[in-house]
Amino acid sequence: RSPANLSPDPIVCVNVLTFFYMHGRGEELGATLDWVYSILKTRAYTEGTLYYFGGDTFLFFLSRLLSVSPDVFKRFGALYRERVFERSGAEGDAQQLAMRIIAGAVTGMRMIVDYERLISMQEEDGSFPMGWAYKHGSTGMLFGNKGWTMALAVQAIKAFQTLDKELI
Repeated sequence: RSPANLSPDPIVCVNVLTFFYMHGRGEELGATLDWVYSILKTRAYTEGTLYYFGGDTFLFFLSRLLSVSPDVFKRFGALYRERVFERSGAEGDAQQLAMRIIAGAVTGMRMIVDYERLISMQEEDGSFPMGWAYKHGSTGMLFGNKGWTMALAVQAIKAFQTLDKELI
């Protein structure tokens, strides 16, 4: 495909939206927000995006946007929660599971099956196996980082345990 035929990557758009909303300028990107909502609604993220691996990556980055903007959370929240719930128990490496657990925690969902699977993947030294996040747009070559997987796993465990404490 030529560059003129490429659609923007939805996760790149979500990250730009997050930045704009963090700085009080999200309303300037209404058309982009509408497009991201359509991606969520139609499940166009489930196989990953042009530059990112896996459906959980989209939901994870979208969780960051929902966390910084109550207005976006109000608009997206119910559908977002439904889409995260659909991913519960799906296959995934440690990074995808961690992202899914974090995505669920944003709406108060305890992703129990995914949490148990993530915990079972913990290695003897306390780390987690490297997961995939990025991919080269034209070749599909995957890129990962064990450190980022570990950081996400720790964040996911804390988020899950925080939800457990709220239930007590």
